[in-house]
Amino acid sequence: MDNSRRKPGRPKAAQRTMPLVLEDDSTLTKVELALPAATAAALTEYAAWVQERAKMTADAAVTATADFALRQIFRRDRLWQEHRKSPAPREAAAAAPTQPIQTPSPASLPPPVPGSRPVPTPTPAPGTR
Repeated sequence: MDNSRRKPGRPKAAQRTMPLVLEDDSTLTKVELALPAATAAALTEYAAWVQERAKMTADAAVTATADFALRQIFRRDRLWQEHRKSPAPREAAAAAPTQPIQTPSPASLPPPVPGSRPVPTPTPAPGTR
C-alpha cells in the first residue's frame, strides 16, 4: 500500500504558544464601562495571565482581552448578524454622524430646577465598597 498520499481532512493547526486574544491589532478608541464585580475580577485575572505570557503592559493586556471577547460575541450572535444584514442598518449607518457621540457624565448635568422632583442617586450594590 502506498503511504505517500495525504490523509483526507483538515490539516492540524499549529499549537498556540501565545494567548488567543493577541491575534489582532488595530486603532484604539477609549471607551469606559461599568462591569459587575465578578466579571471585572475575571477580566483582571485573565489580563494578568495575558500580560505575563506576552510580556506586555497591563493596559494593553486588558485592551486586547476586551477587544477579542467583544469581537467574538458580535461574530457569534446570530440575531445581531441577521440585523446587520438587513437593509435598515445600512441606511442608518449612512445617515449617522462620523464624529463619536459623547454622552454627558452625571457630574456635568445642569443644576436642578427649583421646585422639581429630586433625581435619585445610584446606590452601590451590597458588598461593592
